[in-house]
Amino acid sequence: MVNAVIVFFSFTLLINYEVAFADYDSREDFLNAGRWRIAFGMQWNQHVPALHYESLTDRSKPTLDINQDDISEIVEPFSYVDVERRLTKYSGLDLTYTKDRTSSVLLGRKNVRFLFFLLRPTVMAPVDIDVETMRLRYFHAIVRSGNFEFGGSGGLQALYYNAHASIPVIGYSEENYFIVLPCLGTYATYQQNKCIRYSVHADYLPIELKKFSGRIAEVDCSVEYNINSNLFAGAGCRYSVKSLDLEQKKYRMNASYSIFGGLAFFGISL
Repeated sequence: MVNAVIVFFSFTLLINYEVAFADYDSREDFLNAGRWRIAFGMQWNQHVPALHYESLTDRSKPTLDINQDDISEIVEPFSYVDVERRLTKYSGLDLTYTKDRTSSVLLGRKNVRFLFFLLRPTVMAPVDIDVETMRLRYFHAIVRSGNFEFGGSGGLQALYYNAHASIPVIGYSEENYFIVLPCLGTYATYQQNKCIRYSVHADYLPIELKKFSGRIAEVDCSVEYNINSNLFAGAGCRYSVKSLDLEQKKYRMNASYSIFGGLAFFGISL
């Protein structure tokens, strides 16, 4: 995590010195309608998964837990892809894919009868968690003043969650979830000069339904250096949290997944 912060701030200081091979005069080239921007990146993320699952009707079924204090830091290459299409100087479409992966320890407890005794042994096993997010957003500028731009965005996000842990003693191996939800957010950009741009994008979605509640929030900030009219590179920080509290007739589940880390990317404009 410390390495990610050092990379981000080092890059911020470095790009404030313009290089001689920048071959364009303004940001206008990047605001032309029909312009494509494609970026690929890698992440240094700190992951904090948490889970509690218990049956409300059958006490013979296992109770599952992941310790919230179990924090892991993972370098994930090629885990970030962003494709942007400018529709006008004020609006566009943005498609972002992120893949987050971590390993933790799953605790399983289950009631077991032995002779005249009722035992509740605890079994521990490593668990691998993968969370993939695909987000399609339409963004539009609300305020543009000089080099500053502020706007809003809206769209859809698809979440795929997979957890795998082999605990045959209590009969658990794998869980998969796929869900599509709306996403709403705001963004702001500041063009310091013809080469350097700072940007912040925040999404937030509270979930309040009859049987479950939760929230999905993400904040991304980055600094970007335009090498020339076609190539750019950048670094940034990302915070993301996904939480869900679900209570059905048969079971109760509380789950959350928090991420904080750095991002480095390289891209091309067409």
